[in-house]
Amino acid sequence: MLVATLLFEASVSLSGAIDPAFLEFIPAIVVIAFLESRRIAVGSALLMAAAGLGARMKGQPLADDLVRAILLVVAGGMIAFLFDRSKQSLRAALDVKLAAVEAAESRYRRAFERAALGFATANDRGELLRLNKRLSALLGYLEDDLVGRPLEELVHRDDRALLKSSLAALTSEAPWFGSEMRLIKKDGSALWAWLTLSLSASDKAPSDSLFVVVDDITERRADREAL
Repeated sequence: MLVATLLFEASVSLSGAIDPAFLEFIPAIVVIAFLESRRIAVGSALLMAAAGLGARMKGQPLADDLVRAILLVVAGGMIAFLFDRSKQSLRAALDVKLAAVEAAESRYRRAFERAALGFATANDRGELLRLNKRLSALLGYLEDDLVGRPLEELVHRDDRALLKSSLAALTSEAPWFGSEMRLIKKDGSALWAWLTLSLSASDKAPSDSLFVVVDDITERRADREAL
């Protein structure tokens, strides 16, 4: 119906019998339908038809103008309906994707907070951005005390060179590193841990793409040395 209406308007206008006054309103209706609601677009089509009809009542057959005005309203209604359905479909698809993302993030947060291991995220300079309660408890700090601190400051001075070289070597070809290191707790005592550093994506990933996993191996190491 919409295509037939537009073809009729175009053929009449191109014939030269009548000026293309009504056809010129179509682009405006399309823009309004895209930006606004269906009701506003239909109302605009009615106003445009009335305005065009009023401007052409002198010197033109009224019957022809009435037909063209009606066709303009029909075309405007069809355009508004099509755009409204498209926007509803896009909105529904977006809502589904957002719900899936929120569900995944919720599961990730629960796993992050309830993990038996110490977890943290850091930027490419090794500065801690977020950590779970387990890591805070292992080191004896509050979470807020550790956010923004370089991981290097929490590593024993004899192990810092290994940490620096490991951070520098992380790439998409070698996205993870793991080794035994000593971490310094708030009270100054040392904690033996298996420290794993892992990139979440390529070396072009955002600055919060480094994962830090801390497994307390103090007792296991003591048992091993006691043998």
